[in-house]
Amino acid sequence: MQLDNILEDIGNELVGLECYALVGRDGLALTQKSLFPDVDITSLIVEFSTVFNATKKAGFEINDEGALSSIHSFSDHHIIIHEIPGTEFFCIVCLRTSDGNIGKAKYLLKKFEQKLFEELA
Repeated sequence: MQLDNILEDIGNELVGLECYALVGRDGLALTQKSLFPDVDITSLIVEFSTVFNATKKAGFEINDEGALSSIHSFSDHHIIIHEIPGTEFFCIVCLRTSDGNIGKAKYLLKKFEQKLFEELA
């Protein structure tokens, strides 16, 4: 599947990557990968699907229907959520805070956005 290759290309360029997924608004992952067995990517997908949908709903309440991109920082991890505009899908990327680069992750998600869109359309 081309989606796997696109996400793997993004992942290969990120230091500190722990996991990533391409998820639908319904919370079902089209593709996912965890680089460490102790990362519960399924729970991450479920919880951040709820966060994504609640944040999108809040955006509609203030008449902002643009694509959502958000960062959630914890003591040991950064979670980046990036909506693929024009689709019902978003990416979740989890980086270690010690060596993960949020800016590079956001840049790569934006860089590969069109390719993801074309595969999802």
